[in-house]
Amino acid sequence: MATKTSKDIRNESRFMVLRAVYSFGTVSRAQIAAETGLSAATVTTLVGELLRAGVLREAGRISSRGGRPTATFQVDAERGRLIAVDVAETYVRLDLYDLGLGLVDREEIELEPGAQTIDSVSATIGAALGPLLSRNALRSEDLLHAGVSMPGQVDAEQGVDV
Repeated sequence: MATKTSKDIRNESRFMVLRAVYSFGTVSRAQIAAETGLSAATVTTLVGELLRAGVLREAGRISSRGGRPTATFQVDAERGRLIAVDVAETYVRLDLYDLGLGLVDREEIELEPGAQTIDSVSATIGAALGPLLSRNALRSEDLLHAGVSMPGQVDAEQGVDV
């Protein structure tokens, strides 16, 4: 078993913070710490990094029980876009999401069942991507990530189609 590096631990912690923000929608540092089990100092550092990167934004302030108001945070939905590609037997669909996971747009192209190859499906994905980007005035750098789902059996141990 490989030993985790400090970089691995930091990435896992950053993921935990983001998962907490997505779970709550709008959240304070204290709520993140309680949800993740991370120290307040670690949460403060990671929230600061995510703010500087533009992934999070300050959502407002809530009054506290004495002392200064508590800042709340949420994902900056306008930071970028995500694409979900669904390849099925009879269609290819691309869903465009904002970073807050709100559906922005969709492009779907029907396929002829059983007549597809890897090359034809790849070309269909490309054909659907063009109009989606054009309609939403997106540049390739606005796209942060894409995920693809395809039908078929998967070997769980190998992680590949069988």
